Amino acid sequence: MTKEISIKDENYIQISGWMLNELDLKGNELLIYALIHGFSQDGRSDYHGGLGYIAAWTNSTKQGVIKALKSLLEKRLIVKTPVRLPDGTQGARYWTAKSRRGKTQNPIPLNNSGKQSLMPDRSTEFTTIQTESGKQSLMPDRSTEFTTIQTESGKQSLTDKLSSPPNSTEFNGGGQLSLPNKNLEILNSNPTASEIPQKKQAEAETGTNEIISGELKALFGGHLVFDTEFVPEIARLANQFELNESDIPGYLRFAFGRTSEKKPKSVTNLFYRLAKSAAVMQDFVLEKKKSEAESKKDSVTCPVCGNENARRFQPCPVCHFDMSKSTDEGEIRLSRQIFRLPENEKQRFLAEYNDEIKRQLSVGFLEKMRNPQIQEDFRKRIAEIYRKYGITA
Repeated sequence: MTKEISIKDENYIQISGWMLNELDLKGNELLIYALIHGFSQDGRSDYHGGLGYIAAWTNSTKQGVIKALKSLLEKRLIVKTPVRLPDGTQGARYWTAKSRRGKTQNPIPLNNSGKQSLMPDRSTEFTTIQTESGKQSLMPDRSTEFTTIQTESGKQSLTDKLSSPPNSTEFNGGGQLSLPNKNLEILNSNPTASEIPQKKQAEAETGTNEIISGELKALFGGHLVFDTEFVPEIARLANQFELNESDIPGYLRFAFGRTSEKKPKSVTNLFYRLAKSAAVMQDFVLEKKKSEAESKKDSVTCPVCGNENARRFQPCPVCHFDMSKSTDEGEIRLSRQIFRLPENEKQRFLAEYNDEIKRQLSVGFLEKMRNPQIQEDFRKRIAEIYRKYGITA
């Protein structure tokens, strides 16, 4: 079998455990679902690369791909939206229902004819306009608007860019465009429900880009030496791997270290290639998970304050309990009482207690061993401090 499209060596598909455990997918359905989810998992994007690309990935025929897509659609695991391509032919866009959770709770339902109907996600507005000759349904997507117009002569489908102002034109009973709505200025002066999440997304992307730019300047002597597309590419890759913003500087340092290890003639040129590599970011993610797992092995829960990030044989960073005494019930009970004191009382208690300990340490060890009465006096003074603050040893 000859593939219509070749797959590059650096391309990959990420298959998550939940795809097998929760969705019970396997074979071509698993591969195709993972491919579509990879493109749409950010909740906004979708797959529109055609059947040939999917066939190349699954090493199967287009008929086999169509069969698998039909099965995924029937299971309502993916959503399909028809689009009109620039050359006038019919195409399709796909995304996974899971990628839109929190925006559109349910996959696009089937109509009476067994075909999927267009439904808006929660971040867009859905408007139905009754005309003299029929109905007009308007469903804007984040990247395109799909408008289906019922006229006396039949149906017509249009695809308009979202950059065109919504509701800037109206369709009359004859299906013709009329002049802009006079209320357009009012609509444009107030953010719609769909504009608010888009604005937040833009702000988040700007923040991520600033983090990337700042770290790159730190690595390359205070200068941003790369082209304007480099930072957004890193941001998109980080989003694909679900990196937190706090992880991004660490990744860039990781890629810089990987670059330096190779001792290239041009660190800048090699870094430019490696930092954009999905394989390098995957290595970073694996190293990070390994480090977190090793750190978790050494972590214990403090028996005094409940801090889950305490370390064996070290003072707890929250309550300062000596974790080497974590099996001593008497020490635990005493430390819990001190920890639960109101903050002002706790500070006074610690000041008096530490002053007494310093005074006792000023007495020589041999002197205390020779004179048991000194030890008894020390014990009584400590006990008196405990009683003063309601602590029972």
